[in-house]
Amino acid sequence: MDDSGTICDTGIDKLKVGVNTSPVADAGKDTFLCKLDPDEPLEVTFDGSGSKDLDGDKLAYAWDFGDGQTAEGKVVKHTYAKGGEYIAKLTVTDYTNAKCDKSIATKTIVLNRAPIADAGVDLRICAGDKVDFDASKSIDNDGDSLSYTWDFGDGEKGEGKTVSHKYEKGGVYQAKLFVDDNTKTDCSSASDKVLVSVNSSPKAVIASKDAVSVGQAVNFDSSSSNDLDGDKLTHTWDFGDGTSGSGNLIKHNYSKGGLYKVTLVVDDSKNTNCSSSIETHYIKVNTPPTANTGPNLVCCVNDEVEFDGSKSSDLDGDKLTYAWDFGDGETAEGIKVKHAYKNIGVYKVRLTVTDDSGVEGNSSTSSFAATVNATPVPKIEIM
Repeated sequence: MDDSGTICDTGIDKLKVGVNTSPVADAGKDTFLCKLDPDEPLEVTFDGSGSKDLDGDKLAYAWDFGDGQTAEGKVVKHTYAKGGEYIAKLTVTDYTNAKCDKSIATKTIVLNRAPIADAGVDLRICAGDKVDFDASKSIDNDGDSLSYTWDFGDGEKGEGKTVSHKYEKGGVYQAKLFVDDNTKTDCSSASDKVLVSVNSSPKAVIASKDAVSVGQAVNFDSSSSNDLDGDKLTHTWDFGDGTSGSGNLIKHNYSKGGLYKVTLVVDDSKNTNCSSSIETHYIKVNTPPTANTGPNLVCCVNDEVEFDGSKSSDLDGDKLTYAWDFGDGETAEGIKVKHAYKNIGVYKVRLTVTDDSGVEGNSSTSSFAATVNATPVPKIEIM
């Protein structure tokens, strides 16, 4: 309409107004992904097909995965470099260029790869020894901080990357390590175990005489040796004279006198620092003395004769006692003694010398003949 006042002072026109309804973005449900295999990729599928546009407009889908990476498409896959919590964003656009042509939705992505527990190598130790357990080779590929818990298998526990423990009794223990990345997911923990073989030292025991004579068989007995773990023992002997032997019951002969150090080694074959035990025993091997009476003797009835055993000897230097048997029923003791025969004849005189070792075979006897003649009668000549 204009202001001319004529009949044609009015007109009609049409304007088409497009009213857009904003699309609705739907990024899907939150994702919680655990990977028990730490080498398996952290791949997540993103599906925006739940998004819609009430006007029926075609939609474009733009994803921001929260780790600096993006992609386009209704359904896309993305692999995260490491675990963690991410906020993924989906932007859908309906191409109308209206101010309300976009919609944004987010979803939470929680990703975790299980840590790798490493308790170390199997151990062989001795009872009472301190053991150092080290879990420093355990890793978490997501870079999460780990906590460490130990079960030593003997009722005791510990915490920490490196811990020390002492096993008091022999046996085989299974020590377990538990690591946790504290993400509170289904794959936040892992475990490993080591076998700890704890050996108790055997005890060597020797039973034998303390002294014998040269040539006498000595019985050495180690059958009372024992092993708290019940392990079978080997028995090895060093007799101290350059010879050796094996077994828990063994005989040995010494060819020379002296003091010998006998060494027994028992071993349980566990290859630890406490697998063997040593016991020593000193045995005196006595050399019998040598009796020496001197040469044969000729004397007269009622002559007081001295008998001398001073040339008797003892290689070991032992103190000697001297016992004489004059062959006429009379005896005496001493290194030098005197005796007179009452009757003529030939008598076998025996000297037995005995050392003070107290062992069997610690004496020897020597003998000689004593010829006793009648006392000569003095011949008187008359001048």
